[in-house]
Amino acid sequence: MKYFSKIIHLFILIFFIIFQIVFGEQFEIYYISFDFILITLIAITIKDGLLTGMLLGFIAGMIFDLLSSTVVGISPFLFSLSAFIIARLITSGLKLKLISYVFIVVMITEIDVVLLNIIYY
Repeated sequence: MKYFSKIIHLFILIFFIIFQIVFGEQFEIYYISFDFILITLIAITIKDGLLTGMLLGFIAGMIFDLLSSTVVGISPFLFSLSAFIIARLITSGLKLKLISYVFIVVMITEIDVVLLNIIYY
């Protein structure tokens, strides 16, 4: 049953990768784009833990890079690092409430934006 849920999470992640590539530019508001892959990865990491989050983050990043024709390797690194940071926040004692979820999403998104700009620089 545990492997079945991880496979389901992989298919959900693949759906959001395709959704991000196809409809990602249409959901931009004042040059702010939504990262559906990262939000899905945050939910999977919170539910399944560190190893599953990092593995699915790497797979999702590699699929996203190959499908979106960007530099291969940056998204797997960032998604795996995001899953690692999320898992460390959870194990350090962050209580999982609505405000914590919002804090995690905002913080991880900002870390990804800063690291992506540093890498491209």
